[in-house]
Amino acid sequence: MDGFDISSKLNYKEIKDLVEKGEKPFIVRHLSKREIVEKDFFQIEEALSVLSKIGKPLRGCLAITCGGYDDVTDELFEIMEVREYVREVFEKHPHIFYYISTDMGNHKWLVQCLFDVETFFVGEKLTDRQVFEKYGTDHESIPRMLSSLNDRENLLPRLLKGIIQHGKRNKDAISSKRVALTYASIFGEPEKSLREAGLKDQDIKDLGLDIE
Repeated sequence: MDGFDISSKLNYKEIKDLVEKGEKPFIVRHLSKREIVEKDFFQIEEALSVLSKIGKPLRGCLAITCGGYDDVTDELFEIMEVREYVREVFEKHPHIFYYISTDMGNHKWLVQCLFDVETFFVGEKLTDRQVFEKYGTDHESIPRMLSSLNDRENLLPRLLKGIIQHGKRNKDAISSKRVALTYASIFGEPEKSLREAGLKDQDIKDLGLDIE
């Protein structure tokens, strides 16, 4: 599978041509601090427009990154303006996680911004720049943050439904259920979460899960 950063290089027609050739473009949208603060959704709207037009072939092809916060010790999910931005994107486009890449954990910071996070930090809390200056590429020594997610607002069923329903629209029902399982598994009890999202017991069994 070939991957491309098409954030500012390829238009809809060029992306479609790549897909028709059997290639799977990798779409990256890097958000600046200005976009976060000003709630500028242009990049996200533009990407989702292309993704929705092409549909199934671009499942799991979108990576969203965020810059401009390297000088603070807070994680992105601890910064209120970032959380608000991600929440607004989700409110407008609950199907977005159908397209989000889960490779290299890119989806995790978005999920953390949506849900309540309980954290426990192991080691000294530093900014990204301080971490690089002190530890370089010695990843084993970098301070660790342990966290757990809580769905106090019951957002998970809506997230899962967004994935599943968009998959049906794209005639990609089976794979979209597998994507939904990926997110349901983050919280534990995936069978219960998928049932709350509308899946039948047989659908859940087909995903390899046990039904009590």
